Amino acid sequence: MEIEKKPNLKKQSNSNMLCSCISFSYQDLESLLKANNGLTFDKLIEITGVGTKCTACLLDFELIFSKQKRPDDSSHSRIDRIKNYLESTRLNDNVNQPTSLKQRIYQKIDRLTPMVNRARVDTTYYFPIISKYNVEQFLWVSNYSMLFEGVLCGPSMDIDVTVRNSSGTKVHCEIYKLEQESSLRIDVSKFLPFAQDGNLSIGSMSVYRIPKKIGIRGTTRPQTEVVGATGASCVHGTAANERLQGEITLICRPKDTRFFMGIINVSNKTMHLEVRYPVPINDVKSGQLMILKLEPHGAILHEIKLTKLEEIEFFEKPFSVKWSSELSGKIYLYSGNLDLTTISIDHI
Repeated sequence: MEIEKKPNLKKQSNSNMLCSCISFSYQDLESLLKANNGLTFDKLIEITGVGTKCTACLLDFELIFSKQKRPDDSSHSRIDRIKNYLESTRLNDNVNQPTSLKQRIYQKIDRLTPMVNRARVDTTYYFPIISKYNVEQFLWVSNYSMLFEGVLCGPSMDIDVTVRNSSGTKVHCEIYKLEQESSLRIDVSKFLPFAQDGNLSIGSMSVYRIPKKIGIRGTTRPQTEVVGATGASCVHGTAANERLQGEITLICRPKDTRFFMGIINVSNKTMHLEVRYPVPINDVKSGQLMILKLEPHGAILHEIKLTKLEEIEFFEKPFSVKWSSELSGKIYLYSGNLDLTTISIDHI
């Protein structure tokens, strides 16, 4: 099939943007689908690069792609292809039919999940790992049936996990088996030594899925769980940013909240990350500038700490943290109470 390449992308408003990493909009998607009858989801990702950088847009993009009307939809819709696949593999026997409106809505959403193919290179997901007495971090990968779909789940998979310490040295490599209707919960913090000063230690892990056969992605997106003495939190993984640049807005609450940046250098080069804060909202250049050095494939845990004068100025007010590097990497935000008995995690 002759495929028209990615169109010239015009500047779009944020409300029309599908993938901010490459400035790909709803209009760009519609133009490609009209010009390329029968374009598959995997081929669309290949020629556009949508969802291959930070992957934050990938789930929404899959759903929007599945809803798009195309010339061949009348006889070969994506739902029909999934149904045919299930019938051919006899995975849909004794499926409970939903009766409530809520169940029917979830069933429709579940069936829009795209297929995976062993031949397609999967996204590598990156996570920082922290370790401390009474603080543990786990990798979760689940492969269960989709909501209200009986035995509709992803194929059996190999989960390739690599753990590195803060200097980037590999400390654990293993391929775990993930069968249908099962899950993995791996204590990855145990591969890192406790810091001698009693503070949090830092490392990183990369996770790669290898499906055994063609099937749906289902529930298999890797997640990480942080467990403290009095609470736990969980977040799904994302791919690395091609250029580690961005910002986040926080609220200054020094009496009850601490913030940490879990920073990963995915490249083979030494990274010098420029970090600036506290930056007032709508300001660009103010705030203290610092340079954080990361070894190739290394990781650091940087606590966002304001001076006493800055705490007074920004107390209970928002401020921004900005960072920039030309190298590839990933940053997650850890936040916790003062004694770190409760820690939450999110990607930024």
